[in-house]
Amino acid sequence: MSFSNVNLELPPNFSGLARLFPLPNLVLFPGVMQGLHIFEPRYRELMKDALAADQLITMSLLKPKWELYDEEQPPVYETVCVGKIVTHTETDDGRFDLLLIGARRAKIIREVHSGKPYRLAQVELVSDPEMDNLHHLITLRTELIKTFRDFARARNFLENESIQQLLENEVPFGLLVDLVGFSTGAGCHQLQKVLETTNLEARGRKVLELLHSCLNQDRESSGDFPPQFSQN
Repeated sequence: MSFSNVNLELPPNFSGLARLFPLPNLVLFPGVMQGLHIFEPRYRELMKDALAADQLITMSLLKPKWELYDEEQPPVYETVCVGKIVTHTETDDGRFDLLLIGARRAKIIREVHSGKPYRLAQVELVSDPEMDNLHHLITLRTELIKTFRDFARARNFLENESIQQLLENEVPFGLLVDLVGFSTGAGCHQLQKVLETTNLEARGRKVLELLHSCLNQDRESSGDFPPQFSQN
């Protein structure tokens, strides 16, 4: 995948009405490609509705202790990621395997009762600042790339094609931070904090701290990369 050609634009007729796919163990970021296996009946219907309309699915993270809720709608974090279906296959028994690419950050304004078995929410898209306004982040960008290179070397995936593209191309700073953050394989609640950070400098420093933490841990034990394939 060439990061210079990644299309993260949403359909022009996107109304802000998002189909929520809550999971307890996955945070999606813009630019990240994620494999999903969908088997629950409510999410099969979500998938069919998405394919028939805008081909968007919005990933949300369930809050801690979600399993203690008897209700059908345990609480989720307000900051979510709208994803675009890239490819999909449907099995004979109606399950789906798909690739979803994160497109845009968004914040849940309110959930919408629709009679559907899955959850719907009205969301507000969150945009990163234009690159012309980010000259003061050049030093932070350089430090982030250097530290990520050290991290990738320690994890033995420096030669990975996607990692090479990420290090060698002029990726927009916000996208770079998101991709590097996801690549750390940090815990989902740590990554959720990164997703929620809209200030680019603060987000970059959060990810830099994650990298340093991972490098320190690597001195004592090895880690797994990439993050595990997620199932609903």
